[in-house]
Amino acid sequence: MSLRRPPLAYIHARRNGFDESDAAFPSQLDEKDGIDAQELAHFVMNNLGQPIPTLAEMKTALDAPKNATSLVQEINTLKKEQLEFEVFLREVSRANDGALDFYFQTDDLKYRENDDEWKEHYRRLEKFQRLNTQLEKTGFCDTLERSRYEYVRRLTELQKRRAEMEEREEMERRVREAQFPQSVREYHAMSSRAAQLRVARFLMADSSKQDQMSTQSGWAWRQTQPLIKEYTANEMFRGEVGELVQVNASRDPRSRA
Repeated sequence: MSLRRPPLAYIHARRNGFDESDAAFPSQLDEKDGIDAQELAHFVMNNLGQPIPTLAEMKTALDAPKNATSLVQEINTLKKEQLEFEVFLREVSRANDGALDFYFQTDDLKYRENDDEWKEHYRRLEKFQRLNTQLEKTGFCDTLERSRYEYVRRLTELQKRRAEMEEREEMERRVREAQFPQSVREYHAMSSRAAQLRVARFLMADSSKQDQMSTQSGWAWRQTQPLIKEYTANEMFRGEVGELVQVNASRDPRSRA
């Protein structure tokens, strides 16, 4: 039977093939286990070059507002940390293998033909070494698989949240762009350059074109009147609008067709 095959009890219990040692840490640990867990966490994070955050820093990170951009950064950080952890884990495994090889190495006594007692001793020692190596490799693989499982679970969750956030931000953007600015200040505050250009073209259009654009964009007549009045009365604003339309017309190949 393969040491990598999970018992059926763990599969039927929907533990994804992991045994009890792979379950989440209990909410409370006794003093010894708590110290061991803290020392292990410090050892791993120090070797990965990752600073250990304080409780205040962790709370700030959890309470920070999320958007699509911050979630992308969080996904990239997660990928980077997982790669670093797997490299670190393999380095630890190689160092452990080297230490075991050195510890169990044999000497010339093994090759003495007439020393049956030493031959039997080294036969048992090599058998133990093979079994121990297999168990060590199994433990390494289990740790690696648990790490990858948790990584994929977390990555999937973040990607889902990012997709939801992008969809919500896109809807909010469309709502904002559908709102016609009521003043020059609101016109300048528009975050979308494309939406601002559309408003500028509307202001420069004749009445029939304005009616057409209002219908397409869902702008009500009363909604557009305050900015039209400011555009008509403010020469500096008219010049700014005209320059924006002219600059973008020169960049648009359709305007030269």
